[in-house]
Amino acid sequence: MRISRRGLCNCAKLPVWPSFSQPIDYDGYMTKIRPYRRHVLIETPERGAHDWQANAQLELNTISCFLRTMKTENKLLFNRVSNTISRSSPRDVPHGKVLIFPDGIEIEVEQPDARLAEALAAEDIRLEATRLGLKFRQLSRGRVLACAHMRRDERCGKAGVVLAEHINARALPLELLYVDHMGGHKYAGNLIFHLPPDSGGKSWRSVWYGRVNLDNLDEVLAKTLDGGVVDELVRLRA
Repeated sequence: MRISRRGLCNCAKLPVWPSFSQPIDYDGYMTKIRPYRRHVLIETPERGAHDWQANAQLELNTISCFLRTMKTENKLLFNRVSNTISRSSPRDVPHGKVLIFPDGIEIEVEQPDARLAEALAAEDIRLEATRLGLKFRQLSRGRVLACAHMRRDERCGKAGVVLAEHINARALPLELLYVDHMGGHKYAGNLIFHLPPDSGGKSWRSVWYGRVNLDNLDEVLAKTLDGGVVDELVRLRA
């Protein structure tokens, strides 16, 4: 079953498109995202999107740092995610949740160890997680990720926040998260959709976009949630 289209919102009180110290590239060739086997989203419970260091490996004692320093196959793509822009007292913690697509599961991590890396490398991640004694659950709600990694580039830091507020103002069957650097700051705003399969399907559908702004956001939401894409903005379909 496809996700129904979003309803209209009253956007009058929502933020306008920001200005940037560096321009958005709307004209040149837009680089694509390299295909991956799994997209691994690491929640950062004590850090918001504007709190993230520019490099995840600078955040010691975190799941993100642990996974990036372990030997894992090169078809795994890692990103930090958060449901907020900033925490009052940001700090690094070793626990959290890991969302994995296209499998559509969430693994709870109390302390990262080799079992997590083993599960991510397995063909059947659910079977391997069960064997290793990892706590996980199947996801049913789609995710939309807005890049808002301010310490990497202000274009994503500003554009992602504005897009997120406009998306949250609509009645969408999606959970919105902020995501860190996905490449292509100059194509801000960058959005990623991870959408559950139609009835009977197993793998989630993913669409990565660049150059999303307030002029084309409605079209992006409507077409993507109806099973299509806005071709000229697509950086990857998986």
